[in-house]
This record gives sequence, structure tokens and C-alpha cells, in this order.
Amino acid sequence: MALFPPHAAGRLENTLCRAGLRMRKWLSGQLLLMLILGSSSAIVFGAMQLRFFYLIALFAGLANFIPFAGPLATVILTASIAAIDSPWEALGVIVFYAVYQQVESAFLTPTIMRNEVKLSPVAVISALLLGGEAAGIAGAIVAVPSVALCSALIAEHLMERRTTGS
Repeated sequence: MALFPPHAAGRLENTLCRAGLRMRKWLSGQLLLMLILGSSSAIVFGAMQLRFFYLIALFAGLANFIPFAGPLATVILTASIAAIDSPWEALGVIVFYAVYQQVESAFLTPTIMRNEVKLSPVAVISALLLGGEAAGIAGAIVAVPSVALCSALIAEHLMERRTTGS
């Protein structure tokens, strides 16, 4: 902040604090999504009497932090373990994840991110798709917090324009 003139430093600090709060809320939203997947996996796989279902549920929740690759790795691992006992169990695992991913993509992620980060569902989905396309897994991971940061900076700029009348 020392590099900026005093009149700009205070405003920039406030803007960065608001942006940081949005990024922390994104992280809490992401943790909630991880908890939902881990819990639902534990319930479903426990009911299926799948081997190591607690460990699989823990892995599913943690891997959900990595867009695209995490869920894919979870499905492959879980279906492989289920296939040891029965191809029907493997099919049950695949059906569960297919249904869950649809619910998460269409409802959970947009709703949670809208409530936590104050971004529209279209912005969240677009950010994930564009980030993933531009930079792969790393791009998808940083896409939503980057949009939250940009949104906070743009909102601050628009607020300044309204107060100065320019």
C-alpha cells in the first residue's frame, strides 16, 4: 500500500479487503460442496455395502476440489473397487456419480456460489468452462475466485464513476 498515493491507498485497501472476503466465501462454498459430496457418497456407498466406503467418501469429498479431474478420478477408483464384488455395484457407482454430477452442476454449485460469492450461476458455469479451456485443471480451480476478484474490482470502479460523475 506504501507504493500508492495516500488518497488511493485507503480505497485500494478497502477494495482488496472486499475482494478477499469474496474469495474466502468462495472457499467456504467449495468446502460445503466437498462436504455434500463426501456425505452423500458415504450414505449411498454404505447402503450399497461397498468396501472401504468411508475412505472412498473421504477421497470423493477431497478430490471434488479439483474440477473435472477430481470427480473423474473418484468415479474410476470407486467403480474399480465396486467391480471387484459385482459389475452391478460398479454400475450403481457410475449411476450415482452421473446423477450427483448433474445435480451439482445444475443446482448445487450455482446456488451455493451465488449465495456465498454473489455471482450469478451463468457467471460461475462460464468461469469454470473458460478457465478449464484456457488453462486446464489449474484454470478451472482459479476461475471462480478470479471472477470474484474481478467482480469486486469492477464494482469498485463503477461505484467511483457514479460518485465522481465521470
